[in-house]
Amino acid sequence: MPRDGDDKLRAEVGYAWIRSECKLWLKIENKASQRVLEKLGFQNDIVLRNYTINKGQLRDTILYSLLSSDLMDFSRISLCPFKLSDANDYLILASDDRVTRYLRWNTITSKEEALTYIEKVAITHPWRRVICSDDRCIGYVSVKPESGDNKCRAHLSYAVGADYWGQGIVTTAVKMAITLVFNEFPGLVRLEALVEVENSASQRVLEKVGFLKEGM
Repeated sequence: MPRDGDDKLRAEVGYAWIRSECKLWLKIENKASQRVLEKLGFQNDIVLRNYTINKGQLRDTILYSLLSSDLMDFSRISLCPFKLSDANDYLILASDDRVTRYLRWNTITSKEEALTYIEKVAITHPWRRVICSDDRCIGYVSVKPESGDNKCRAHLSYAVGADYWGQGIVTTAVKMAITLVFNEFPGLVRLEALVEVENSASQRVLEKVGFLKEGM
């Protein structure tokens, strides 16, 4: 974060738009700002040794960059109820072992299986929505409330096609889902999610949207 100061040689953060690229420089010890940039999709390009001067001392600096081609138009992302016509698109992600690796249901291998799943499981689910991009199914978000004395709690799960990984789509979809379910279930006060230890990508998604790691 830029700050005013008397030291004219201070250069904590530099901004530059170069063609279709945004570059930022951060002091190596500024972990908080590094996390902010990484959450936004910036890439850590290089550590520049003794690159900036702060209070008369040379400091190591990290260069971050973001290409315009990496940006996703999130206005095209929406959450929609499942419908049978989603079967072909859903089959693409549900038949991919990379996607289903950490899911609790087996890989779907045919359109018939996809149709059955949508009809018998997805449509009848208390709250399961398609992640839509340009009116196509590219993933889903699911929230299942508990019953009885635990109806104030619900479990969250999600998945998105491998072609859409690393673009912030799931993070955006989960944020949208959280807002919706707390409005639709007035008695809900707590959302929980279980993630396998080695599934670091999903852990990062949950941390970005504000979930706290409680235990293992």
